[in-house]
Amino acid sequence: MSDARSLVIEFYDALAAGDVSAVVAIVEANFADDAVLTRPKSLPGGGQTAGAGRIARFMKGAASAGLPVQVVGVYGASAGDGTNVFADVTIDMGNGPIRALEWWTFVDGRVTTLQAFYWDTAAMLAPQPN
Repeated sequence: MSDARSLVIEFYDALAAGDVSAVVAIVEANFADDAVLTRPKSLPGGGQTAGAGRIARFMKGAASAGLPVQVVGVYGASAGDGTNVFADVTIDMGNGPIRALEWWTFVDGRVTTLQAFYWDTAAMLAPQPN
């Protein structure tokens, strides 16, 4: 679990530094080919992005934007055949920092899902599928 937790910390350090090449290299080296990134649908560019290559392109854009990202804490837990790492971060998108929880799931040492949860009232109030 410490390797997964360390990788998540390394990712956010590179993202905060705007180190585009490091962010892309981390995704390319550590995400499963069929990994899925999920962001709230109510956000611009929200929804699912599938595939390590597409996720790398998305993260390249995120790192290039130079948005201030600060890690509040990174927590890990093993479950079943995988490891879950939760990153508590703040991101400033121009209107002041917002808090986010990003849930990384690792299976066999590779990221299979990354799901972002933001204080997003539109998504919270939207009808949920059955």
